[in-house]
Parts: sequence; structure tokens; C-alpha cells
Amino acid sequence: MPWMDEQSQQALLWPQVWARFQPLTPMGQRAKKELSPFQPGDEDAWERCIQEQERCLKRAEQDPDWEVRLEENLTSIPDAEAVVAELERESVPSLLGWFRLKGLIWYGRQVIAAWPEEVAVGVDSEMQTWEDVLRIFNPELIRKPSFALNDAFDPRLADIRQEVAACERKRVEVREERAGAIEQKYGVKRNHAGEWIVERGNAVYEGLMADPQVEKVRDSPFEGVFSLLTTEEERNVLVQRQQAEEELEQVEQEVLSTLARRIRPYLSWLQRVLQEVVWIDLQWARVRLARKWNGVPPQLDRDVFHLKGAVHPAVVASLEQKGAAFTPVDVTVKKGTTVVIGPNMGGKTIALKTVGVVAALGQFGFFVPARSCGMPLFPWIRTVIGDGQDERDGLSTFGAEVKRLTEAIQQADAGLLLLDEVGRGTNPVEGSALATAVTEMLAISSIWSLQATHFSEVVEVGGIHIYRTAGLRNPQAWNAEDGPMEVDYRLLPGAGEGVPRQALIIAEALGFPRPILEKAQRRLKSRDSEQVEPSSDPLSIDTETVETPYD
Repeated sequence: MPWMDEQSQQALLWPQVWARFQPLTPMGQRAKKELSPFQPGDEDAWERCIQEQERCLKRAEQDPDWEVRLEENLTSIPDAEAVVAELERESVPSLLGWFRLKGLIWYGRQVIAAWPEEVAVGVDSEMQTWEDVLRIFNPELIRKPSFALNDAFDPRLADIRQEVAACERKRVEVREERAGAIEQKYGVKRNHAGEWIVERGNAVYEGLMADPQVEKVRDSPFEGVFSLLTTEEERNVLVQRQQAEEELEQVEQEVLSTLARRIRPYLSWLQRVLQEVVWIDLQWARVRLARKWNGVPPQLDRDVFHLKGAVHPAVVASLEQKGAAFTPVDVTVKKGTTVVIGPNMGGKTIALKTVGVVAALGQFGFFVPARSCGMPLFPWIRTVIGDGQDERDGLSTFGAEVKRLTEAIQQADAGLLLLDEVGRGTNPVEGSALATAVTEMLAISSIWSLQATHFSEVVEVGGIHIYRTAGLRNPQAWNAEDGPMEVDYRLLPGAGEGVPRQALIIAEALGFPRPILEKAQRRLKSRDSEQVEPSSDPLSIDTETVETPYD
């Protein structure tokens, strides 16, 4: 069972949030795809990850230039992961590969040295190793970030390169001398491609056609294009240059092989450098997101999942585009079940999604978008939210809901389960019975569950924690002429007056035909009048007052 399956990710809008996590190096971007959340048992490592980000934020606030330098160096690091893998296979990297590896070492050193944290793998403290490796890449005294096979690597390189250059100079000189003679003879200049373009039929055209030193390379109805022929002397020079180039290539390959032999003893050190650079890249990407949504470090709490002022980053962005604001979520979830009641469009589903996405962000080691957060590490997160029809299995909304719910409650360990309107996909009587039975089971289980419901029977289950959405502001006084309704999306602890009845008011606000609404209202009143009057000693609802241990 995956930690958070695809349907849960989609329900929580996780892909939109995860897309904001942008490491700066190619290796970091790949590592992001393989990143796993911290699991129960990883609490110490999780807290170290969070604390390291706190120190980075503090350093960035104290020294803005440090942040600029860090990002410049991170973005300068080339993709050297495949080069390290080549060395592991005892292959010899290409010249481009060595260039990338040199960039990793040069800029990686700057990044690791600047990171305000004691490096776990210890590469920062191995100053002599850095110097030794850089000396392999730079046999000359001057250190620089780029890499090239300069003459200092092997004395043969200078001699052969001089021979190649001499051959080329001779070839150019001979050809220029011949071309100059042609131009002087016929009074015509070459174009940038070294060709002569002359009008057909004139004396120059006829002269070039008859000249044994040139050839016509193409023709048109109006012009002829001529080029200088290659002489035997030039061909000999070209052969000599080609032989020198082949010798140069062989020597360069020998130098690269020697370079591979010399660098291979440092392979484990290079792997640690690569790991540390990737870790810093991921951590800095987390820090950038923390600042973007003004996040706070989540605190470890094994007994309570508590949020104050939590928001959903993807929903916030969507609302901001419409000029609207997100109402922060305050909620406490304990083992057992916490129930949220409220009208349609009152914010229950968004509250569930916010709780889920904050839990996921926290467990991936991020600062969370909230004013405060205490949380455990969950072994899994599952949602049963929205229209969950499963076309692949031919399941209806209700069938898919039951299937997902069954998979979750049969897990041996206690994860986070988010339920939206269990039982709504079938008839109300059976749906209410099922939702109530599920709530009774969850209330005594070790699962951390948060569910939204419209069924009043659910609220009567003992041992649950209840929140209600504040709902419409003064709904009884509202009428269509007043304009849009004002909705209060806050979660308030306690059941209040039970499951609210505001569906007809909301339907009217959305423009539903009034005659139909009036009929529905008469039916509702008739049904209420048929209800048995409660006794003078009503059964008290065994609910637990919601505690808010974090202020």
C-alpha cells in the first residue's frame, strides 16, 4: 500500500502543491521524483531536517548576500550524476563528462562550505581532499572552474597541437596565395564562403570556365558560382594535418584514461559530495517554499494533530486570482474520529483537503502553511473525497467509496483517514446507517480520522470530537434582493444545534426556481410536524469537548 495513493493525491490537489517544490540542480530535480516522506521511527531525522531549515532561514535573514551566492553556485552545478556512474563502471568519461564533474567539484565546494550546518558526511572538513582532487583537474597552478585538456596534462599535447596548427597555417597560406592570384587576374572578389559569383556570358565567366585552378560548383540562368580546386600540395598538407589530429586524439584519450585512474580512488568521496549537494539543494528548495507561504516548522506531537491558521496553498492561489481570500483552518485531530458538520458549500471539504495537504507537506520535511502545527508521523494518508467512480473496475460512486474505505480500515497501522460524506452515494436511510456504523468503528480505533457529514445520526455517536462550520451569516434575515450571501468558513468546536439546515437557502441564493423551493419547504415542515416530540429528559449526546492544546 503506497503512503499516499494517486486518488488521494488528486483529491488533496497534491500535484499542484508538489509542483511548487523546485530544486535548482538537475540532480535535485531527479531526487525530488524519488523523495519519500519521513515515516514513524524517523522522528529524529525529521526534526533535524526541520531544524536545519530554521538555521538556514536565520542565516538568509542575517546575510542576504549569502543567499544570492548560494543560489548562484547551486544553479551553476552541472549534471554530473551520470559521470560518477561511469566512473563506478570503470568507464572513461568524455571531455564533456569531465567538464561536468569539474563543475560539481568546483561549485559543490562553494555550496557545501557556505551551508550553515555541520555536513553530515564530513566532506566539508576534508580540505586536503578538495585540494588534491582540484589539482588532478588543474595541473597548472591557476585554479579555475572550467575544464580543458591543456598542455600541462602531457608534454606531447603541446608538440602535436603545434603541428596541427602549423599544417593549418600552411594550408591557408597556400590557398590564400592562389586565390589572391585568381582575384588579381580576373578582378572579382570571393564571398564569405570563399566562392566567386559571376554573371553568365561575360569575359570573367568564360575565363573562369577555362581556368584549370577553379571549378564551377553550381549554375543558374543568370550566374555561375566558382570555387578554387585543391592542389596536390594542399592535399598533402591536409593528410599531414589529419595524421596529427589522429595522434592528438589518441594522446588525449590516454590523458583521459590516466585522469580516470587518478580520480577513481576518490570515487566514494565524490559520491558523498554528490549526495550532500543534492541534500542541500532539496533543503534550500524547502526553505524557499517556507518563505513563499510564510510557513512554520511543524512540531512533533505523537498524541495530537493540531493546526492553527492552516491554509491550502493551491486553493489560496486559485482564490487570489479571483480576488477572494482563504479562511484559515483551526482543528485538532486525535486518534479515533473527528466529525465536521455544516451546510453545503460551507467549507467542510476544503477543510479536509487542507488538513491532508498540511500533513503531507509536514511529513516530507517542509515548513507547513499555518500559524502553528503539532503532528505525528503517519504511516499512510488516505482520502475518500469526491466522486470516486472507478471506471476501470466498473464501480459506481458508492462502490468505489466502499472499496477505498475497506482498504483503509483494514490496515494494521494507524494512518490519517479523511472522509467526505460517507454514504452519500446510496439511499439516505442506508447511507446514514453505514456512516453511523463507520463512525462508531473509527471512534474506538487507533486510526486518525477526520470526516465531514450531513447525517445527524453520526453526531450522536459517543466518544467523537465534533466541529461545525460557522456557515451562513444571519441566514434567516437573508433574501435574494440582498445580493450574495456571506459565508463564514471557520471551523468551530462543538456540535452547536446539530447538523444545520441551510440547503434550501443556499439553493435560493444560487438561483434555483422559487416555486420548487416553496414546495420543498412545505414538505420539510410537514415532516417536522410528524416527528415525535422529545421527552423532557432527552438523551444527552456523549461527545468530547475538543481540546486546543496549542494557543
